[in-house]
Amino acid sequence: MKQLTPSLILYLAFQAIIVSGHSWVDNVQRTDPQGQLVGEIGYIRNYTARVANQDVDEQNTHQLLNKSPEQIFCSAFQVSQFQANGLPGLKVSPGSQIVAQYLENGHISAPLSPASVVGDIYWFGTEDVSATGEDATTFGEVQSWKGGAGRGRLLGVNSFDDGKCGRGDLGLPCRSTFQIPTKAVVGSVYTVYWLWNYSGKLGNNTKHIEYYTSCMDVDIIG
Repeated sequence: MKQLTPSLILYLAFQAIIVSGHSWVDNVQRTDPQGQLVGEIGYIRNYTARVANQDVDEQNTHQLLNKSPEQIFCSAFQVSQFQANGLPGLKVSPGSQIVAQYLENGHISAPLSPASVVGDIYWFGTEDVSATGEDATTFGEVQSWKGGAGRGRLLGVNSFDDGKCGRGDLGLPCRSTFQIPTKAVVGSVYTVYWLWNYSGKLGNNTKHIEYYTSCMDVDIIG
């Protein structure tokens, strides 16, 4: 029997449900030097898988509608370093190249406005999260890492639109990439934050603010 790939799983899920929600990271996986997906699949904290006739939007979505620096970056479902439903976090070695997959959910194929700008994905990482397992990292902290300040760093920046998803085959997931630092410590847990800036939903010439986040933990192995 042919093994289901992460892309095929997302495609089947897309076909089985009416996609009208937001977006979040569905899975992450390492790539080889040729860019092919290899190794085990990982998931965000407390991930709820997409299944037919079940709305998982609330569990997986975290929407920020202002830039208040004090607000907690991760959703209430993801502040604890916990993996749910037998869906583990990613396990990779230092320096690994990672691909994340997420559905465009109409943001590319059926935008709200002709002037809509789908925006960019920002990847951040830190090896310094509370020993209690409760992640109190704030939006302001993560934003400061763009400039190299604080206890974390910027790992990568991509367009939400990878140029392939949202066209023709609407079940094809979008892909975004980042790299685990080469100096990540073997045996440690490295926390990765996904930030999607969708403030251009109505066009860039508005004062609209809209961000989405996903939080995940990566086990660094030898």
